[in-house]
Amino acid sequence: APLKKDIYAKIVKTAIIISRNLGFDLQEQNALCSQLRQYKDKEVPFDLKFATEYEEPINW
Repeated sequence: APLKKDIYAKIVKTAIIISRNLGFDLQEQNALCSQLRQYKDKEVPFDLKFATEYEEPINW
């Protein structure tokens, strides 16, 4: 199911706060936002299916 607009906005705002705390500059923050949008829109390279039988987030 697609993310609701307000949930996506909260995710982006939280990611920006975390990235600032990690010392990301403006260009790196913009790249992160771009990647989040690509993921939300299922664009390359985030359009791959997740193979749960082979991997899980814990061992990435």
